[in-house]
Amino acid sequence: MSASLIRSRAMVTHAIDRHRWNEVTDGAVLQEDGTIVELGTYQELSRKHPNVAVVGSGNEVMLPGFVNGHHHIGLTPVQLGSPDMPLELWFVTRLVMRNVNLYLDTLYSAFEMIASGVTTVQHLHGRLPGKLDQVDRGCDEAIRAYQDVGMRVSYSYALRDQNRPVYQRDEDFVATRTRSSMAAIPRKPSRGGVSSPS
Repeated sequence: MSASLIRSRAMVTHAIDRHRWNEVTDGAVLQEDGTIVELGTYQELSRKHPNVAVVGSGNEVMLPGFVNGHHHIGLTPVQLGSPDMPLELWFVTRLVMRNVNLYLDTLYSAFEMIASGVTTVQHLHGRLPGKLDQVDRGCDEAIRAYQDVGMRVSYSYALRDQNRPVYQRDEDFVATRTRSSMAAIPRKPSRGGVSSPS
């Protein structure tokens, strides 16, 4: 069993409200195999556990793990080939961005978050290409990466029932188009054989 006593000058255990927090002066945490088993002052815990290795000098401030409440991917959209632009245009560029190994991409972002003090994440998955079985495997890969690195995750896959290019009813938008601009819109046959805009 791997155990250590993590020492601090000030250990913040939790927020009381927006302006106050609980702080233990000369605080310490006893961890065993990555699980916190005891909190207290360094003096009392080091007396109870004299043979446990000590991490820290006693000059640090210790905080609880942070929560990232809105996270999508590891590599940035720009790194994936999607330039920074207005949201509506940006969504289109995301459809043609390069595909990366989902497990490694999630693992990369998990390492970055842990280095920043984040221990819990709400992963909001925006898009996975492929059929349902491929999407299902992709979800499993993202979750497996968090499990392998030891982070807590709440995973959510985005589901869209519409993909609208404009923010108004289709009928209102079509009514504002000129005949020449409507001619450029691909048409599909309707049930009655008359062409209608796609």
